[in-house]
Amino acid sequence: QSIGSSTYKALMVRVDKRFADRFMYLASYTLSKTYGYPIGGSITDAANPTSDIGPAGTDRRHMLVTSGSVLVPGGVQVGAVWTLRSKMPFGALAGLDLNGDGSVTDFVPGTSRNSFDLALVNAWRAQNRLGPIAASQFDSNRYNSLDARVSKAIQLGSKRKLELIAQVFNVFGTDNLLPPGSGGYVDNALSDAFGKILSAQPRQQGELAIRYAF
Repeated sequence: QSIGSSTYKALMVRVDKRFADRFMYLASYTLSKTYGYPIGGSITDAANPTSDIGPAGTDRRHMLVTSGSVLVPGGVQVGAVWTLRSKMPFGALAGLDLNGDGSVTDFVPGTSRNSFDLALVNAWRAQNRLGPIAASQFDSNRYNSLDARVSKAIQLGSKRKLELIAQVFNVFGTDNLLPPGSGGYVDNALSDAFGKILSAQPRQQGELAIRYAF
């Protein structure tokens, strides 16, 4: 039977100014923790199921989202959303089938799900005649993106209007590396790329749109 379970705890603080005097803004901060057994998949080692207890792959401890909009002269609406998220955890897989179950999913000895000690990883690499990994080579999937939008509505009679929209995603071109499950961390401790993230989200994107409402 499934023993998958996950506990999510969070504290959210929010400040919200509704639209008045031609502008509005919203800021929210979340401090959270997601912990437990993996909901999907199978236990890594049936003889040691506690090794699968740990932070969820989607756990992000901190998240801050701010947004605002202002109506400037000429009926032009200017808005932006700035999103910041802290990094996600990852684990260290042994790269070998240690328990003989036919799956290469075992954790480095002494480590557990999404939690590891670099000294244990390097001891395991040395045992397999590989050089040590430096913590400085680890990538981070912290997320930082500012999205901006400019729009202008043109009234076409009493019930129709045309809206011109221009928006840019990730204005500053920040390198946001993809999270686990979407081309995430290299978690094989025997790989020289251990701790690297080999793919990223688009650096910048722009969009032009026309919206007709009737």
